[in-house]
Amino acid sequence: MDSKPSELDQYRGLLKVHESFSSDEEYDASNCLSYSKVKDVYDNPEVLFEERKKDDSEWLIFGTLEDMMLTDEEHLWDRIVINDAVPTDQMKKIAEYIVATYPTLEVVDLTDAQIEDCFTSTGSASRWTAETKRKKTFEECAAYIRFLKTSVGRMVIPIDMYDEAESMADVFRKNPYTKHLFMSEGEQLLEHVEILYQFKIKYILEGLICKSKIDIVYIDHDTKIISLYDIKTGSDHPRNFIRHALYKYKYGYQSTMYQAGFSEFIKKIPELSDYKVDSFRFVYVSRIRPNYPVILNVSNQAAREFMSFGIDNSMYQIPSLIDVFEAADYYIKQIDSGEKPYTPFDLVNSKCEHTIVSTREKMYSYYD
Repeated sequence: MDSKPSELDQYRGLLKVHESFSSDEEYDASNCLSYSKVKDVYDNPEVLFEERKKDDSEWLIFGTLEDMMLTDEEHLWDRIVINDAVPTDQMKKIAEYIVATYPTLEVVDLTDAQIEDCFTSTGSASRWTAETKRKKTFEECAAYIRFLKTSVGRMVIPIDMYDEAESMADVFRKNPYTKHLFMSEGEQLLEHVEILYQFKIKYILEGLICKSKIDIVYIDHDTKIISLYDIKTGSDHPRNFIRHALYKYKYGYQSTMYQAGFSEFIKKIPELSDYKVDSFRFVYVSRIRPNYPVILNVSNQAAREFMSFGIDNSMYQIPSLIDVFEAADYYIKQIDSGEKPYTPFDLVNSKCEHTIVSTREKMYSYYD
């Protein structure tokens, strides 16, 4: 491609100037409606007012690590620490419990009753004597506890998880169908494109203030097309991800919210008024087949169906985003009036009664 600067390069950096949040901390502190709440709010309105529990599941930690490797490598080592000597799962839970419950005590200072509490509270059933429990706790937890205390505020990553994530990051970076998403600054200038990572926006959708953090915003200044991408990893086979991810994990809500929200967001930037927002794409690498990525393109037609009609077929019954936002608005007004709603929105409307019209009727559940 001709390396001569494009006249449209004058808009380079313009989108970044208009980013809605200056930091991840500011984004996290905002109470705007996010996809993580939208996907659950129809059935579980408490996500709007109850403090969100920290999810330290292995798959989420892995996905977060992969995202940081690919889109925020500059701050990676400020946010993670590698541990190559993690104890057994049982003793790991006990060590973490000690740090959380007895932060000022060393293992040797714990009483027999406190050590018994550590075993009981972490579900570590054992017939060991108190002396054996003390010995095991000291031998297997003391070093790890010291490690945890010096790593406060950072994710503790086992070395084997880090190696796996780094290997998969190479698949994203080097595959011919995805490597363009990770071009260097120099390559972007030559190609007249601009790539923004972890781009944070605020927008109004269906009358509610929302926020989204988009993994990759790919701007082609020659064609005036802006493409949005989300990076996914998981244990689903690649074909199963393509067939079910939009419904099983409600990623259809995410793609539709992000595309519609970004379209609203750029309306406030006159210079980009003639830029087109392309259909949303998920880029996925499976941990069981980590040799290649698959790209799931959510067509505009599919986005309209998620927005206006929802999904109702033999496997999935998912309300439309319009219905979900109606429910969220209803719940927010209840919360503002001092109430704490817990009843799913459709059951509110039916006064918690569901009528079986026919014994031949197929039944579905949002809870499956």
